[in-house]
Amino acid sequence: MYDEDSGGVVVKTSNLIEELGQINNIFTDKTGTLTENIMTLRRVSAAGLSFSCGDGTFGSRTNSEINLLDAPEAKISTSGGEKKLKKRHISKHQSIHDLFLNILVNNAIMIEDKGGELHISSTSPDEEALVEGIEEYGYRLVERENDTLTISINDKTLKYTILATIDFTSTRKRMSVIVKDPKGNILVLCKGADDVIFDRMGDTFDRTLFDKTRNDVNDYSSVGLRTLCYAQKSLTQSEYNSWFSTFHHAQSALVNRREKMDAASELMEKDLTLVGATAIEDKLQENVPEALAAFLRAGIKLWVLTGDKQQTAINIGRSCNIIADEMKLLKVNASSYKLTKEMVKKHYSFAKKLATMPLAMVVDGKTLAYCLRLRNNAFLHLALKCKTVICCRVSPMQKAQVVGLVKKFAERAVTP
Repeated sequence: MYDEDSGGVVVKTSNLIEELGQINNIFTDKTGTLTENIMTLRRVSAAGLSFSCGDGTFGSRTNSEINLLDAPEAKISTSGGEKKLKKRHISKHQSIHDLFLNILVNNAIMIEDKGGELHISSTSPDEEALVEGIEEYGYRLVERENDTLTISINDKTLKYTILATIDFTSTRKRMSVIVKDPKGNILVLCKGADDVIFDRMGDTFDRTLFDKTRNDVNDYSSVGLRTLCYAQKSLTQSEYNSWFSTFHHAQSALVNRREKMDAASELMEKDLTLVGATAIEDKLQENVPEALAAFLRAGIKLWVLTGDKQQTAINIGRSCNIIADEMKLLKVNASSYKLTKEMVKKHYSFAKKLATMPLAMVVDGKTLAYCLRLRNNAFLHLALKCKTVICCRVSPMQKAQVVGLVKKFAERAVTP
């Protein structure tokens, strides 16, 4: 361990060296651990087109930094061709404006005036990166005061009234705000994981736009970018009043409050219109690939537990050298308990037959829920056959469950 400012760690005891040598399982998340946690907006998909933002480049290689584009499948082949986003594109395509408005209004960012300069801060670095990324196109936050959010679009000041906020949670994987615009129109602005947003489209959605946006999101994920999708709809005053009565009762409930709020949220977050998607880069920290490769050579099993989309997680795994070219990648994706059981059994039989082949496994959050219910710890037995296990689209609770499973049931498992 080395820190440029302090000059490094000073070792004052060697008592832990023997214990450190016994570690055979390491658990890690991705953001801020493998990566720098410094986000930059790189791509926007809207109006059926893909646009690059900022300098249009990402993942440049310097010293030990890894270029995410080096992964064999990592090639952006966006559906509608890719252009550098310009202000004229926004005036031409309403959906780009709608997307940027969603970014600007649908967040939990705090705005501070420090000596005449506005500074933004948020618990989510993604939100900061998105808002900072669209500033060059004339979209800026100005002030947040109680339920009024003041924004500036091309130097025109606009005030939006925040009527209700449906917060992001790891279970919901989305956030929504209901706002009244300067003209008195009521809008529902929603953002979240692609699968969550796509499932909430109305019956009359634009299939061509939907397919192009989904393809762009998959392309962004294939090069390791973090993606978010955006949707919206309009409400009448009576529709809002009726819903808010239900939502307010749920907020005030003393019993089953979370369940009632989720039910009220579901009533609002449906029949949406897809607006577009964004992609953010979060570079790997220096020497991460070399360090992880050394762990694998030492016989230490690596568990990466991340909320990222599966393709993003796989690409990061390749970039980090924890999914090596010689490894066979097992994907565990199933839609039911029965199918999960069959798939885990099939993969385990395969792993036993090819005992000398190095294996890596990736499992998504929905399937992991089924895996953790399998009898006789079948999922754990399969995982222990693999050098690397990547659990993607997982909640904090699922991360804790995986760690607990290994610590409790894996024979001779030693973790940091």
